[in-house]
Amino acid sequence: MSSKAKEIKSWLKKHPNRTTTSAYLMMFVLPIIFQKIINEVIVWYLLVPIFILTFDLWIRKFQFKWSNIWRKVRKFSYIRATIYAIVLYFINIGVIYGETFFSGVRLNSKNTVSLMNTVGHVPLVLLYILIIAPIIEEFTFRESLFSGLKNRLEDLDYRPFTSRKFVIAISAWVVALTFALVHNDVYLISYEIVSLWLQFIYCHEKKISYAIFAHIGSNLISFLILLLA
Repeated sequence: MSSKAKEIKSWLKKHPNRTTTSAYLMMFVLPIIFQKIINEVIVWYLLVPIFILTFDLWIRKFQFKWSNIWRKVRKFSYIRATIYAIVLYFINIGVIYGETFFSGVRLNSKNTVSLMNTVGHVPLVLLYILIIAPIIEEFTFRESLFSGLKNRLEDLDYRPFTSRKFVIAISAWVVALTFALVHNDVYLISYEIVSLWLQFIYCHEKKISYAIFAHIGSNLISFLILLLA
């Protein structure tokens, strides 16, 4: 490996927050650039996200050692994580019904309709919806974007940014708004509240794995209910 390549590798691993956020943006930029050349669902919903996920794990120096994985699995509280997922699902449903009640209009989520139609044509996309997308989004929003923003605000040496609680609250709200805008859906408030709950899980547990599990679990519950409806 050349010295230049080593320098790039070292920089990427020293700045995981910036790198992860940039990688996430590539998921949106690449299809726009190459959609006229490659118009395959399997590429944009599976191959590119899998590459981004692998890249994220590499940036975090994730080691695929069964002993490490098994140790973390045994320490993980599945009961607590399942409760988080169920609460997340009901928060999402509650906010959606609240938006519908106050607006007086029953709206259909563009994301849900689009993704379910895609799954109907390419069932493998379900892997992206239920597993790959939640992991990438938690790495990007709840961990990288939040941590990066929080660290920047904490560096500001004047009030009110000297208050840790204020910095965490502002960072969480900015991330929530960004998360909602990125999804570009009619239920904007729902995405914001969902993001705030996932952010609470991450901050409370101090482990991204709980937020990932809750996100995956909530998506799975939603999909099963849509399937049975």
